[in-house]
Amino acid sequence: MHAPCATRPVRVLEGDALLVQESAYGTVGVVHAGLHLNVWWIRKEDDEIEPTWLVLDREDALYVVEGQLRLELRDEPERACVLSAGDCYVLPPDTPFRGYRYPRDGGPCLFLAVSAADVRERHVADRSRPERSVARAGAVRE
Repeated sequence: MHAPCATRPVRVLEGDALLVQESAYGTVGVVHAGLHLNVWWIRKEDDEIEPTWLVLDREDALYVVEGQLRLELRDEPERACVLSAGDCYVLPPDTPFRGYRYPRDGGPCLFLAVSAADVRERHVADRSRPERSVARAGAVRE
């Protein structure tokens, strides 16, 4: 998907975006969907924890704008961490991960995700459940 590029400031803290999608797992706003780069903001408030793990075939950079994000890596649970406002984390390609607001009863979490425009993504289960394919706006589904 190639949405128009933002030719104006995008007010991320105000929920401004080119396209906004809501789900039980949070709200995603498309900041930029270009030929080479995609940028999203993701807001997690009173959402559920995604039961599956997201896997991208390219690196994905996360930057926390507000609140705290608990980041979990399915295959390396000992590397789980909590990112606070101002923290950045670059996920390696092909790494099953998920993130959610932390603490669960705390305030909202807002973060940016940046990846290559042609990133392919898929959702995988905890090894015992089948995979499903659901994409963020602007990403390529497998």
